[in-house]
Amino acid sequence: MKIHFIYRKTNPGNYSIESIYDQLLSYWKKHPEHEIDPIKVQLNYNYDLGAFLQCWFGSLLGNYKCIHVTGGCHYMMLAFPRARRILTIHDLVRFQEPKMRFWGLYRLLFYTLPIRFSHKIIVVSEATKVVLVNQYPKAKDKIEVIDNPLHPSFIEAGKKLNSAARPNKPLHILQIGDKALKNYERLLEATHWLHVEYTFIHANTERIKTLLRQYKLNDKARILSALSQEKLLQAYCEADVLFFASQAEGFGLPLIEAQAIGLPIITSDRLPMKTLAPYALLVDPNSADQIRSAVQSIIEKGINNNQLQQAKNEVSRYEVKHIAEAYRSVYLRFA
Repeated sequence: MKIHFIYRKTNPGNYSIESIYDQLLSYWKKHPEHEIDPIKVQLNYNYDLGAFLQCWFGSLLGNYKCIHVTGGCHYMMLAFPRARRILTIHDLVRFQEPKMRFWGLYRLLFYTLPIRFSHKIIVVSEATKVVLVNQYPKAKDKIEVIDNPLHPSFIEAGKKLNSAARPNKPLHILQIGDKALKNYERLLEATHWLHVEYTFIHANTERIKTLLRQYKLNDKARILSALSQEKLLQAYCEADVLFFASQAEGFGLPLIEAQAIGLPIITSDRLPMKTLAPYALLVDPNSADQIRSAVQSIIEKGINNNQLQQAKNEVSRYEVKHIAEAYRSVYLRFA
């Protein structure tokens, strides 16, 4: 079964979607018994008119039987009028930011028309499905929830690592993502005077650098960008806690990655975060006081190791082989 996977333009430091589907494509190539023949189509620009026209004419000529737009370039759904069309929507955070310029045109090209034009829609959490159905009730019967896969390197690392106390050392907080909704500003507001140090994984570093200067934290923090899988895993292993108390998420893969290696987590008391990380410390992401209390609790009391082990055991359902099989089931039904 030949399936063309449409990838957005590669942006340095922003590779979450690419990582998800690269894992799946690699798995299918190693397991021909699944009878999935994946072909990767990579865009060169965020709004790639040349690729759009090339695909549109190719579709008319019958070059594409089944396509899967993997996210971030939803408008490409319109470039395949004669193909079976599958779309992945990772989140609907944009619906919380309707004041952006040309919002109506953006919504039309990235949501309304692609959703209407799709044969099947994949979302990565029940929370995203709820928001999508609320915005587009007629799309309900098209939607299916499939989790994101966990990179195998985290599972292997989790088998080897054990959480260890770090007496008298600063609590090392890992925070990932540079969008305002990732809540790193409130993290610094809440904890800058505590006995902590930070690792920030950001693609756009200017805002976090400004905040670190403001709070005089340059000697207590490091900023990493465009990490390889090996370096990303290393950053997790060097941390004492993951801070992922976002104001909104479509899925939240760092929560699964942290649990796989037994890393304690502070996350939001909102969906989907609180269901993805049931043993995490939950906070109101808008409350600096709750964030501060959660960090202080870990500094003073540590984390229940039995719960960390339970979390490690439960992430096996996110292994690539399970997610690949879920996608294969969709393709068999709709390709």
